[in-house]
Amino acid sequence: MEEKIKLWIQKIEKYIDEKLPKENEEPKILNEAIRYSVFSGGKRLRPLLVLCVCEIFDIEFEKVLPIACGIELIHNFSLIHDDLPSMDNDDFRRGLPTCHKKFGEGIAILAGDTLLSYGFKFISESGKIEIIKDIADAIGCYGMAGGQALDLIYKGKKIEEKEKRKIDYMKTGKLFEICFKIPFYFKKVKKEDKKNIERIAKDFGIAFQIRDDIEDKEGDIDYLRKKLKKIYFRMKKRILLLGKKGETLLWIMNKIYKKF
Repeated sequence: MEEKIKLWIQKIEKYIDEKLPKENEEPKILNEAIRYSVFSGGKRLRPLLVLCVCEIFDIEFEKVLPIACGIELIHNFSLIHDDLPSMDNDDFRRGLPTCHKKFGEGIAILAGDTLLSYGFKFISESGKIEIIKDIADAIGCYGMAGGQALDLIYKGKKIEEKEKRKIDYMKTGKLFEICFKIPFYFKKVKKEDKKNIERIAKDFGIAFQIRDDIEDKEGDIDYLRKKLKKIYFRMKKRILLLGKKGETLLWIMNKIYKKF
């Protein structure tokens, strides 16, 4: 399974590499910043989830690869902007200087903007206008951007867990849900299968943020571990209902959550 995932990651990175502007193209500093941010590591989790779930429903790999890669670029756009001094003010990401520390704040903002535009360009290759609309909603004021705004408002203030989870869902959960739902734009699936995937998607986003909180030592760690364990087994049970076709998704989920 590990070799299969490595091969998928290679295909994701090859597609992105071929489609993005080269470093020696003008404006060089912008293209360097874009490539630095995209190719400085990362698990490629979101595109892998797209490919996993599409495999379950027999959607052609080549049809959804541009969508998967577009979502990855949108994710990287969000990381560049999150790291800015006016947001989370982070100096390092993935063990390297953040984009604004290496290239300056102005270029970092433009690199993020460019990745967002290329992300939608890649996704448009699918010809599925509804995907574009739903991703725009997932990252707009009712999703990622809105969640970040609330995060800024509550910065340094005490926040109830319910409100925190709402913000987490807006910031990360909504885009994760889209990753799981990509097959539904290509074919009609059984009602029970669709509902099962939607429940897995919801849980995945919640679990991912709890995992982050545990790693960052935020909140009551024992409580968070118990909560994550409960969600993990619930997701596992639902993925097993998908049979053999769910094996890749289960492998990824185990890789991310089982150690917690």
